[in-house]
Amino acid sequence: MKGFFRLTLSFVFLVVSFSFGQVNSEPFAIAEYLSKAHIDGSLSYWGRKACDFSFSESYVPVPAVRLPTTSGPITDVLQEMFADDPKMKVIQEPGGIIRMFETDVPSDLLEIKIHRISFDVPGVHGPNMAIRLILSTPEVEGFRKAHKIGPFTEIFRVPSDAGDQNPSVSGSLDDVTVSQALDYIFKTYSGFWMYGNCPNGGKSAERAVYLWFYRIPRK
Repeated sequence: MKGFFRLTLSFVFLVVSFSFGQVNSEPFAIAEYLSKAHIDGSLSYWGRKACDFSFSESYVPVPAVRLPTTSGPITDVLQEMFADDPKMKVIQEPGGIIRMFETDVPSDLLEIKIHRISFDVPGVHGPNMAIRLILSTPEVEGFRKAHKIGPFTEIFRVPSDAGDQNPSVSGSLDDVTVSQALDYIFKTYSGFWMYGNCPNGGKSAERAVYLWFYRIPRK
């Protein structure tokens, strides 16, 4: 009976881990505390180990976190979790969104102004497919090519989220930044988007940027 309980518990943990898209424990831990606070957020960072991650992973490995000892405001909790990363700052905007960002991460890509983007595209489901649409806008593609920001095969790196079980991000936006377009996903999904930067862009790129949405089930 004890063996069955351990097996069942392991299976439940595996399912939960898969649902959160867990590859390493850091995003899972961040998601846990954001979920408890019922808050969405974003994480901007430089990838560890020069971003030499494999295609079995779905995002650039994030800075290591530690278990917090404080039970204060969510900003204090997350700041403590990133205690080993002196460049990481955690703030909460007036609208409630949590921003976790390393102070030396370029924000140029996030500040690009998109003239118009529509999410009402047949067959597009889930938050990461919405990110595909954002990355495929002419303004973003043009900026990346002009500033040598790879990878130039990004479309194949973002998870598809395909499946009828994922609701679609709908509606359209005019004259918004990439960051604002990413925040728009919060209207449909809870979680935090990840803006991972890599110094080794590969080929002719000077750096590489990857975007993912780490989903937190709404309660």
